[in-house]
Parts: sequence; C-alpha cells; structure tokens
Amino acid sequence: MLMSSAFLVSALVQFALGLLMAAMLGPVEFGLYALAFAASVIGQALVFEWVRLSITRFEGAGAEVSARLRRIVLVLIVVVTALALAFYMLGGEKRVLFALTISAAALWGFAECRGATLRARFAEKSYAGLLAARALASFALMSLAAWLWPRADVVLAAQMLAIFSALILHRIAFGENPASRVAGGGTAPPLSSLIAYAVPIVATNAAYLLLFFGLRLYIAARLGLGEAGSFSLALDLGLKLVMTIGSALDLYLFQLAVRDERDKGHAAGQARLALNVSIVFAVLAPALVGLWLILPSLEALVITPAYRATFAPYLLLLLPGLFLFGLVQYAIHPAHQLASRTLPLVLASGVAASVVFLVLAIPGVSPIAPARLPGPALLLGMLLAALVLWRALATPPPVDWKVFLPRLALALIGMIGVAWPIRLGIEPGMIALVSTALAGGLAYLTIGWFTNLADVRNWRRAETKNGA
Repeated sequence: MLMSSAFLVSALVQFALGLLMAAMLGPVEFGLYALAFAASVIGQALVFEWVRLSITRFEGAGAEVSARLRRIVLVLIVVVTALALAFYMLGGEKRVLFALTISAAALWGFAECRGATLRARFAEKSYAGLLAARALASFALMSLAAWLWPRADVVLAAQMLAIFSALILHRIAFGENPASRVAGGGTAPPLSSLIAYAVPIVATNAAYLLLFFGLRLYIAARLGLGEAGSFSLALDLGLKLVMTIGSALDLYLFQLAVRDERDKGHAAGQARLALNVSIVFAVLAPALVGLWLILPSLEALVITPAYRATFAPYLLLLLPGLFLFGLVQYAIHPAHQLASRTLPLVLASGVAASVVFLVLAIPGVSPIAPARLPGPALLLGMLLAALVLWRALATPPPVDWKVFLPRLALALIGMIGVAWPIRLGIEPGMIALVSTALAGGLAYLTIGWFTNLADVRNWRRAETKNGA
C-alpha cells in the first residue's frame, strides 16, 4: 500500500501547488501555463502512454519489457525534442512556451515510464522516493520561479527542471533497483503485441477526454462562457476525486492481479480481479456519498460566492455518471487489460461518447433544461459503456453481487444515517465538514468491518501472506 499512499500524498501536493500557481501568476499567465501543461499531458499520452501501459501489464508478468523498450523511448525523446527545436526556430511571440510545451511531453513521458517500471517490480520504497522527490522539487522550484518571474514559460521550465532533478536524485539514491527486478525474467512479447495491447487503451482515454471536453463545450455554447466556468469547476472537482482515488487503487490492485495470474494461474487472477472490483466499488461509493454529505460546508469554505449558485446543482447531477466512469476505468478496464483484450475498451468509450453527444444534440426534444442535461447524458453514456464492457468479458470476475451489494447498501445507509443529522444541525463550515466526514466515515468503516464488506477482514492478511 506504500505506492498508493505515496500517490495520494503526491496528488495532494500537486493540488496545493496548482492553487499556489494560480495565485502567484495571475489569471492570464496561469491560463497560459494551464493550456501549456494540458497540451504537454496530451502529447505525453499520445506518444509515450503505450510504453507505460505495456510496462505496467507485462513487466509484472515476468517479462523484461522496460529493457526492451528503453531504446524506443530514447528515440521518441529525440524525435519530440527535435520537434520542439523546430517550433522554436520558427519564431513567434510564444515560441519559447511552445518549445517548452513539446519538450515537457518528452520529459514527463520518460518519468512516467520510469515510475511504471518501479510499480511493476513492486519497488515500493523506490517508487515512493521518486514521487517524494518530484513533489518536493516541483513545489520548491516552481514557487521560487513564480515569485521571481511570474510567467508561464518560466514556471513550466522550472517544473521540467524539478522533474529532471528528481530523476537524477532518485537514480543516485536507488540506482536500478536490481533486487526489485520482477521474478521470471521471461522474454518480452513482440513489439506488435505491445502496440496491439496498448494503442486501444490510448484511443479509449482520448475518447473520454473528448467526452468531457464536449460537456464543457455544450454548456459554453448553450449558456455562455461564464456558466461553462461554473460547470467546469464542479466537473473538475468530482472528476479529480474519482481519478485520484481510482488511480491510487489501480497502482496497487492491478499489479496484484498480474502477479496472482503469473504465480498461481488464471483462476487466481480472476479471483483477485473479483476482489479488486469489490474494493474499487466499496471505496468510490462512500467517497462520492461523502462528498454529497459535506457539500454545504465545502461550498462555504472553498467555493467563491460567484460560483455558489450553480456549483452544487451541477456537481450533484454529475456524481452518478462520474461514479460509473470510475467503475469503468478502475474496476472493469483492468479485467480486459489482464486478458490483453483492449479493443472492447475502444468500443465502449466510443459508445459512451456517441450517446452523450447524441443526448446533448437533441435538447429541443428533451424535457430536461439545458443546464441539467449533461448529468443525465453522462450517466446514460457511462451506464451503456459499463454494460458493453461487462458483456464483452469472456469470463467476468466472479463477484458475488447478491452478498456484496446488500452489505454495501447497509454500510452506506448507516453512513448517511449518522452523518445527516450533523449536516442539518451544524452551520456549514470547518467544524461541520470535519464532524460529518469523521462520523460518516467511521460509521461506514464499522459496518463494513462487521459485515466483511469486500472481504476487508481477510484482505490484509492475504497480502501479508503473499509478501506484498
């Protein structure tokens, strides 16, 4: 669990750093930085993500994939860097920012591949050290850069320097981690197999990015840019919560499924997937219910008055669809990835995006007001995606839904029953937020423990036995 904990801490640091950059840079320069950062992430995903996914899936299965792909990664870095230099030579007012944006994609792609290798080898201390170095270096260098030169290109350069420095320090401190090399040492699959496995996942992620962009664009076109800002604030908060929790779980749980299938066979891998589905379900559900319970206090503490009229209504409408998105990404996708059958992921994401855009395209037929339409559209699209993916599994993970769902419902009802009177009885603010979260969380955990929700009483014991 050290890897997941390190990821969560790093995510919190990055969130705080984003708020600090917004305050220090000001709206215009922060907007430029945000666009450049987003473009770099997209570039990294399109060029390097297939490498990271291949390492995550096959390195943990006993093949030295990272060693096989090292030269390819270096070639990709050279190509992307040459493209950045070409953009700089073309000139223009923002040529430095454009060149840094492209270069950053190469650096972050290499860093993500390095982190994926450490995760696949279960080098938990080394992975936590890499994230800690990145977080501390980014916070220090970016804050100093924004204070001395509050410009987007300077801050982006400082962020790149921070990641490069973290990689060097990590290499000095941990080396190549030979003791953490994955067991097996088998031959890596051919390059064509790696591409066939990973490219559909990259396409899937692109479809979901387009889906969420389409929701924002719809609100902007129908209700104006101001309303789109309010909608984006709600969408970003809910989406970041789901993706942070889901990614932290996936970092650990998927590697366990890969290991169990490698060491104990297909049946053991399926059993682990079933447990993983239950765990993701049992963690995401109370997180989003808890967000609903603390929403009045959250608004009072962190949402400025200009957004409060629309923030809660938008977020509440989006939460069911975001919950299903989390289940699709972090509970069902891994089952297809373990089977190396990733084409259904593309089909499901295409179905989801098509349904959402179709619903949004017929507002005149729908009785739902335009401002309320994105929530139901997202819910319908993700529900169909989940059904397509589950039906496409040759052997679905053997989750005992008749046992799991009643236990989950009981724990959630207990959580709401304890937290709701506090929400109603205390003025929204820090005391209400902490009291509601603690009381509801303790109630959920207590009921979950006594009902053995997601086999919680035996899970840690099993991991200790397996040496995780």
